[in-house]
Amino acid sequence: MTGLYNRHHAEVTIACLMEQKKYFVLCFLDMDGLKLVNDQYGHDEGDRYILAVTEQIHSACRSNEDLLFRYGGDEFLIIFEGIAVQTAEERAQTINAKLCSLNEEGAFPYPLSLSYGVVESTSYSDWRELINFADQKMYAQKQKKAKGQVRMSHYSVAPSSHPTAHFEWA
Repeated sequence: MTGLYNRHHAEVTIACLMEQKKYFVLCFLDMDGLKLVNDQYGHDEGDRYILAVTEQIHSACRSNEDLLFRYGGDEFLIIFEGIAVQTAEERAQTINAKLCSLNEEGAFPYPLSLSYGVVESTSYSDWRELINFADQKMYAQKQKKAKGQVRMSHYSVAPSSHPTAHFEWA
């Protein structure tokens, strides 16, 4: 449906990069509220949500440099080579800002957002640990959102630039 590489391809690629001792940043993204969208609006609308998210994630990736995978039903991985963790986090925030702007435009009758975890490859020796820790960081963010401890406070779109999300931690 999305045309993205799958989980198996992600795991093989990450294992290979780690075996070669290449530096990269892994971003684990999980869609917020997909199950609720499927339950309340139907799976066709859930698919529309997945495709909108895929488009926004893809737009944050550099052509021929970053690798994007659909890791699960509502989970995505991005491999960013040659950028710092902070830059990868800013890209994830930009994705959320663009999703928020779709909400503001009234394109969807429900909120669109992602939770994410970002980790450096050099912090781990095993690819499974790397993915697991990125997943744990994403889940911690998702829990904070559920508790109201993190929220997107506002976003801005300057002319001919990317939207920027601003998050507040309670």
